[in-house]
Amino acid sequence: MIKENWPEISKFGKYIHEEVVSKLLVLFAIILELPEGFFLETHRYAERSDCHLRYVKYHARTPEVNKAIKNVWVEGHTDFGSLTLLFRQPVAALQVRTPQETWKYVKQYPGSITVNIADSLSFLTNGYLKSSIHRVVAPPPDQANLDRLSVLYFVRSEDDLELKTIPSPLLQRLGLDKQPEGPVLTAGEWVKARVAKNVNKAGDS
Repeated sequence: MIKENWPEISKFGKYIHEEVVSKLLVLFAIILELPEGFFLETHRYAERSDCHLRYVKYHARTPEVNKAIKNVWVEGHTDFGSLTLLFRQPVAALQVRTPQETWKYVKQYPGSITVNIADSLSFLTNGYLKSSIHRVVAPPPDQANLDRLSVLYFVRSEDDLELKTIPSPLLQRLGLDKQPEGPVLTAGEWVKARVAKNVNKAGDS
C-alpha cells in the first residue's frame, strides 16, 4: 500500500515542509528577532534529518481495557524534534498539560492543523519556546466506539545541528542567552538518546 502510493505520500510531505513548516519557522525567527531565514538554514528538506510522516490508527477499546489502563492510551511526553504537525479527526482524545499541571483537551478546528513545539526548539531557545507535554486518552462515551485516525509530520532539524542557545536579541534581553553546561548534543544525537531510553514507550514522538 505504501509503495503503491509513495509518489503521493512523498509529494504531500514535501509540500507540508515547504509550504507550512517553512512559514512557521520564519514566524519563530521574527519573534526571536533573528533573520527570517535563520531556522530555514537548519531545516532544509533535502538534507539529512529524521523528518518523517506517520499514519496512526488507534482502535476503539472496550470499557474494561480502558479502565485497566486508567483511560490513558499514550502517557504524557514531549516530541523529539522541532515541531510536530498533526492532522486529525474531530475525536476528543488529545490533551495538553497546562502550566497549572492539569490536562486540557486540544480542540479540533475544521480545516486546521494542530502544531506542537518540540524539544529541539526548546533547547535552541533555552526554554523560551517550550516543548508541549501532551498525551492521548480514551475518547468520551459518545465517541468510544470510533477508531481514531491521524497523520503526523515530525519536523526535525538537520542531524548535525548543535542544540545550544541561539544568538537571539530577545533571549539576550530576557537573560535566556546562557549556554548549556556540559556536552552539547546534536539534533541527531538527541533523537538517538531519546529512542535509546525509550522515553515514549508507545512509539515516537
